[in-house]
Amino acid sequence: MKKFGVKIGAAAVGVLVLTSLGTLTAFAKIEPKIQPNVSLEGILVGGLTRKEAAYKIRVWWQSQKVKPLKLVWLGHSETFPSMTPSQLDVTIDDIASVDQLPIQSPMMLAEHWVHQTPSAPANYQVLFKRAGIDPSSAYRQILSCLPKPRAAKVIYIPNKGLQKTPEIPAVQLDSAGILPAVSQAEINGTQTVDLPIQADKKLVTNADLAKITDFISSYTTHHPKLMYDRNQNIATAAETINGTVLLPGEEFSFNKVVGKRTTAKGYKQAMVFKDGKDSVGIGGGICQVSTTLYNTVLLGGLQIVERQNHSMPVGYIKLGRDATVDWGEIDFKFRNSSSAPIAICAQVHSGSLTFRIFGQAVPGQTIHIERSPIQVIPRTTEYVTSSKLPPGKQIVLMPGRTGLKIKTWRVVYLNGKQISKQYLGQSYYRMQPRVIERGPGNYAPIKPASNP
Repeated sequence: MKKFGVKIGAAAVGVLVLTSLGTLTAFAKIEPKIQPNVSLEGILVGGLTRKEAAYKIRVWWQSQKVKPLKLVWLGHSETFPSMTPSQLDVTIDDIASVDQLPIQSPMMLAEHWVHQTPSAPANYQVLFKRAGIDPSSAYRQILSCLPKPRAAKVIYIPNKGLQKTPEIPAVQLDSAGILPAVSQAEINGTQTVDLPIQADKKLVTNADLAKITDFISSYTTHHPKLMYDRNQNIATAAETINGTVLLPGEEFSFNKVVGKRTTAKGYKQAMVFKDGKDSVGIGGGICQVSTTLYNTVLLGGLQIVERQNHSMPVGYIKLGRDATVDWGEIDFKFRNSSSAPIAICAQVHSGSLTFRIFGQAVPGQTIHIERSPIQVIPRTTEYVTSSKLPPGKQIVLMPGRTGLKIKTWRVVYLNGKQISKQYLGQSYYRMQPRVIERGPGNYAPIKPASNP
């Protein structure tokens, strides 16, 4: 009996093995299916093959993708046009979406048949990808709705005071963030896309503007009313500077702020000094702007970084207190050496130009500019012999000009007591020789001509 029993047990085992292998072989021929009670974005796909599930989700997307999305920039009031996911280069990734779903294994299926145990419900999120469409046009539409960058400005209005305009920093659309933003809107079912817009950090904050409260200094120069082109150049350059805000330690460059003087910017041909001579050039007259600002800065106690006097004296300012500029060659620079932000305000009237600086005044401080006596450099005379002139004939080609030198200092007082005296340097206005053309012959020595 025992031997017989062993034989029967072995046969039973053999049958069981063959049966199991046959079952597994049958299962292997069946295409794998997703576990029961599995949903994809609320769409039941349990019991379907991956191909069937992918098709079902594509059908759902056909109706979903035409629904317009509401674009917003959270915390801001800008209005954007509605757009579809395709316009933003976003579409469903049906393959990746179904590949993440759990497949029912043969053992799980056998267990379900034996025990009839229902699977727990599970919902998965749809995945998205780039649609392969150029979204440049959509991005441009979005950017066109964003505020244009604007520097902070502080303008002085007579009888009204300071008008402060806050800075609008530059903004950027993070194109890499569009896909997750649209995906999140679709997943949430809100159809509202929080655009990934990033604003640069403000260079001048509202708190900085609030510190500009006090009048610090001003200076005015005058110019002929009837020199229209020159006066327009003055007004154009002054308006470009008007409202400029400088933080503590920040440097001001006249050429950088005003830029190249061109007709496209409204500059006209007017008289300029070039190489010690009167000439004509685009933007003639704006040296009066740099000079007026220079004197305002001097009286405001700010640090002079770069300044050069003209080659010849100018009529609108005292010797030693002018500041010439020339695009690409000569600049006027100063630094806000105070402990608070400052604003540079310009005002042009008929026949006058005024600059004012505002910030935080030092109580009891006054500033004066002192000058040394003028040192005169006598004019020399040069002769040019010409065979075109008869002997003894002389013609003055250039009258010449005396040279001048003068030194300047900035003296600072606090409550009437001198606390510092700063040497500003020596201004040198070049001597120009008197040039006389004369015919051949012997000439007696001529006394130097008196200076005009």
